[in-house]
Amino acid sequence: MLCSLPLTNQISRAPGLKWGEIKKQAESDALLLAGVGGLILAVHTKEQWKNNKPSGIHTHAAFDTYDKISALNLWLVSSSSDVPAGLTIKTRLSVHPVVTPNEDGTYDIVPDGIPSGYMEILDRKIQEYEEKWGEIPSYGETFPIRLLPRRIPACDWHHIRGYLSGKLVADWSNPQPGETPDEHELALMRGVLTEDQQRALKLSLMEAEQAKQAKQQAETDLKAQVEELRTMVAHAAEALGEDPSDFKGRVMAHLAEHGITGFNTDNIEQGLELVTSYIDAHVTPA
Repeated sequence: MLCSLPLTNQISRAPGLKWGEIKKQAESDALLLAGVGGLILAVHTKEQWKNNKPSGIHTHAAFDTYDKISALNLWLVSSSSDVPAGLTIKTRLSVHPVVTPNEDGTYDIVPDGIPSGYMEILDRKIQEYEEKWGEIPSYGETFPIRLLPRRIPACDWHHIRGYLSGKLVADWSNPQPGETPDEHELALMRGVLTEDQQRALKLSLMEAEQAKQAKQQAETDLKAQVEELRTMVAHAAEALGEDPSDFKGRVMAHLAEHGITGFNTDNIEQGLELVTSYIDAHVTPA
């Protein structure tokens, strides 16, 4: 520990005074170093005691000042691999693009050069904003994007740099496997989060789970609609007495003329309408 505390006889003989003075000096040194450059500290965790017995709630053994001035606070926990996972207790590592609309329907984004993976998140945030609030005002709007997930499955510098560079994408609304704390890890975090932070985290995790379920349902619906299209095309080819592959090729060419070369949740409804109209125009009802 960096500390330049002169230990007087009175302080040396009184542990309470000694550690109080050490804490003050260490916090002062940390504030000075924080203004000079990067500082990495590794601290132990400790279990809180209540009613003279372990409570099962853990917290870090560092001074509060370290937590207040830190830009990143990770709690390392065991994982199934040789590399520990990291629970993101606190992070200021984020980008804050300002989006300003142009008259031609495009946007100016400052700063530019945001990694492509995070641009997809920004596009989604813009769409969600416009669906809820309408057009972005002429003076622009800021869309914060976090660069680290709630849980880093393999918490080493290689993976952290991957997230910061955009090679890995931290999407809090659609976390990848391993990027969400489990119930045991959430219980561990109780000692370092305020009640408001715990409620916010639970709400965030609930929203992420709802978004995951909605995405899965949309994918299920898409598969069913694509299968419906295939059945329609097969029945139409049979009604015309044509080779199914040839008729399917003409249908796909018709879709391509309208800009559809593959189906997704955004264009499937339009695809159904185009295929239905094409079949109606070529198949005469019996």
